[in-house]
Amino acid sequence: MQKKGNKQKISRQSKGLNDIGKKILKETIIPLSFVSPADEEKKIIALAERYFQTDMNGNGIATIKKAADIFSRSGRIVQAIQYYDFIINRLSTDSIAPNHTEDYLDSIFQRVSRSFFYPMNINMQLHLLKKAHEIARKYKNPVHLAKIKLLLGFSFLHGQTREATRYVNEFWKLVENINDEGLYKQGLLLTGIHMTLMGRFSEAIAYYEKMIGNLEKFGEREEDLISGLLVALSYVLLGRASRGIGMINAIQLKAQRLSLDQTVSYADIIETIALIELRKIPEAERAFARVWGQTEDGWNNNMLGATQFCKAYILCSREDYKGAYENIKKGFMYRDSVNAPGLHPYCPWIFECLYVIRSKGFFDDVVNFDLELSKAINGNNLFLKGIGYRHRALQNMEARQSDSTVLPDLNLSERLIKESGSEIELARTRIAIRDYYLARGRQKPAISRMRKTWAFFSKINEDIFPNDLLQNMPRERKSDLIVVKITSINISLATIKNREALLETVMNAAMDYTNATQSAVYALEENNLRLIASRNISSHNQALTGPARETIGNAIRKNREIILPGKDNIISEQFNRLGIRSFIGVPIRFDESSQGYFVIGNHFKAEPFPDETLSFMKMFASQIEVGISNISAYEEIRKLKERYEGEAILLRREMGIDLPIEQIIGQSEGIKKVVGQIRQVAPTDSMVMILGETGVGKELVAKAIHNLSGKKDGPFIPVNISSFPNELVAGELFGHERGAFTGAHEKKKGRFELADGGTIFLDEIGDLSQDMQVKLLRVLQERTFERLGSSSPVRSDFRVIAATNKNLRQEVERGSLRQDLYYRLNVFPICVPPLRERKQDIPLLAWEFFAMFNRKLDKKIKRVPAEEINKLMLYHWPGNVRELKHFIERAVILSNGYDISFSGLEFETPAQSSGRADKIASLADIEKDHIEKALKSTFWKISGPFGASTLLGLPPSTLRHRMKMLGIHRKSSNL
Repeated sequence: MQKKGNKQKISRQSKGLNDIGKKILKETIIPLSFVSPADEEKKIIALAERYFQTDMNGNGIATIKKAADIFSRSGRIVQAIQYYDFIINRLSTDSIAPNHTEDYLDSIFQRVSRSFFYPMNINMQLHLLKKAHEIARKYKNPVHLAKIKLLLGFSFLHGQTREATRYVNEFWKLVENINDEGLYKQGLLLTGIHMTLMGRFSEAIAYYEKMIGNLEKFGEREEDLISGLLVALSYVLLGRASRGIGMINAIQLKAQRLSLDQTVSYADIIETIALIELRKIPEAERAFARVWGQTEDGWNNNMLGATQFCKAYILCSREDYKGAYENIKKGFMYRDSVNAPGLHPYCPWIFECLYVIRSKGFFDDVVNFDLELSKAINGNNLFLKGIGYRHRALQNMEARQSDSTVLPDLNLSERLIKESGSEIELARTRIAIRDYYLARGRQKPAISRMRKTWAFFSKINEDIFPNDLLQNMPRERKSDLIVVKITSINISLATIKNREALLETVMNAAMDYTNATQSAVYALEENNLRLIASRNISSHNQALTGPARETIGNAIRKNREIILPGKDNIISEQFNRLGIRSFIGVPIRFDESSQGYFVIGNHFKAEPFPDETLSFMKMFASQIEVGISNISAYEEIRKLKERYEGEAILLRREMGIDLPIEQIIGQSEGIKKVVGQIRQVAPTDSMVMILGETGVGKELVAKAIHNLSGKKDGPFIPVNISSFPNELVAGELFGHERGAFTGAHEKKKGRFELADGGTIFLDEIGDLSQDMQVKLLRVLQERTFERLGSSSPVRSDFRVIAATNKNLRQEVERGSLRQDLYYRLNVFPICVPPLRERKQDIPLLAWEFFAMFNRKLDKKIKRVPAEEINKLMLYHWPGNVRELKHFIERAVILSNGYDISFSGLEFETPAQSSGRADKIASLADIEKDHIEKALKSTFWKISGPFGASTLLGLPPSTLRHRMKMLGIHRKSSNL
């Protein structure tokens, strides 16, 4: 009885909760359409909060999802995650209904994509993603499937690198078929972070730079800004220190503007990690001072662990080894609780700290130098492997281990770190290799490593280069490196085809080789200054407004440079207010009517840029000018090419050349046979002879063959032999030189020359004169000819298709056509049947012509009475398809635009119309005559590809039987 009472109580509670839900729906949802968007969001959040507390049946999932998205967009990530978790937990216990699929999948994506910054249990993460993967596949949702595959790649990264790479590759295969720019860019950014966690920094940066394009824009969301900070740290590890530090500061400014306090603190931590990597310890302490002592409420374990590592290194540099030990221990505890890499891969200097405090007696099972080395060497992070091998080699060098133990580790460290792209740590490994060789008296390899190391450190911080080597490395080496870089850019200008790529290349080079933290290119358009390319300067930066903006505009107009710090204190103060402590700007001329300005700035150094920097900036500016000029010329050429290609396509359409074979209309056996023959012969380069009466569409067949051939991109040159007088045919076919004959005022290319790379169609070939037949035969054999008035041979690569309405065999017998030319042309005959022999195609052709002339003449004929179509079927059409087309055009013109009738057709047979009343031939006579015609056209060849049996569509044995039955024999006159 007690249990029953409890059940009734629970039932009443559920009913009460449902009543509350109905009341909420009545009071809150109905008025939503009558309020402003801001008020609507407030009501959604209020409703979602009530559902969050009271909804037992999942009726408010959609509302809670909307609220979670609102929290996410507004930067309230903790609340967003709580709501996403609520949806995931609620729906994970049930079978997912179709109406909840989108909310469930997107909630998982939103939650797991933030796991780097807001960690979750890795096993739970994988379980959710696998379930989401199955659901996305079941409902065939390619966008969510792509997103889930990308996150599976991240999740497997912590232990199964091969699986991680497989999922990421599958993501990109899906994205290729999804037209979603947002997903594409998100994939680039997340894949970049994926690469950083694998220790492949150069690949990570390549993905990022592919994503950002010309203007670097940092997102509004907190996770986008934090992702940008990780990218910035990758820039530092690559050795592009000024680029990375400038990016960190730019993101921090934006976070401050958006009041994202936690992101601002995160930026301070990232900057501290970067400055320690550069061994700029005083600057690192100043950056960390903004974090040290701050409240850590709400910080995730990644932030807490990184903070402890930074604090440990700074204390170690102050020789507070006990304090360093305690902070490292806390850092490892935070790191291990996350069960993910966190920021640990970005802190290779922690090994140095571990080594030092161990020598002072501070170590245990958690703070253990050898244990961390083992984890690094056996882990999946390429970069940390290289660091681990170097420190193991250094430890063995100090213990005076054998060369076979030390040198392989150093070489392996060099190879792995070089592959990761980290120039800073690569230089440190090379210093260790240099020390190894010097200790053994091997000067040559030591100097080689020394020079490579100086080439890098002289760009970023020569103070961390070993002092005993500085005397051998002149400062001019840095200038030499910049000249080499400028030269390499000059060489690449020939291959850069767009302005964005050019500006990106030059800006990156300028920042890398001048230690600038910012770079930008401005354009002065109608007296307005516009930012057209930037690095670490966003559209929200104050440099675009106020006195500094006017100063840049005036410098462009007066064609002069700006150098800060300088003599003009007013200008210096303008830029100092913006946090820019040193600055160089040089004018650029894009073209005769457009000017611009190329600038670099540094808010990290108070001292001016070195004197030679201005000269290098002018070189970079000239590269931009030359590159823009090249690109403009390329664009002009491209536009002309597209224009001429467009005109060529239009011409081809007007001529009907680009029409597919489907334009040959008909379902009769005769026309199907023609289409089959076209498909057979088109891919070859064989000559084709098209036979048929006038008007059957021989040229359309020729165009179809050309369009399906390997020469389809070449020209189609039609020549109607009968349309030219005999004396002009040679000039039309072969061309002529200026003055070759009276009236030849200029040089003219012939049709064979114009057909180079394409097809020449010789219509009415039976009308060719005897002397032209000899010349044509030579052209067909040798593919060379001379223009009239010239003795220089012209070679042309063309395909010949000929056509005639004559019986060429009879022309050969009469002597009007050369037999050798006939054999040369008649390689593959195609006989197009007359319209009277394929009357079932007449309705199809008629409707095609109706549609054509409706469009052309603006008529709306949609039905034709059956009796009118019967009139077309009864007529014998001596002019074939051409006559039918012109007849329908006339009928459409005469119609009222809606109805049509046909008149003027004489429904007699050809014999009746000529006044003859011959006896109707028997079926056997007709069959005999037809077979004899086929045999004559194939020279009495019965079987084979071009035999009469193929032409008639009969098996050879059947044809031989019919010949015997009908008394068909080959006569001597046919030989």
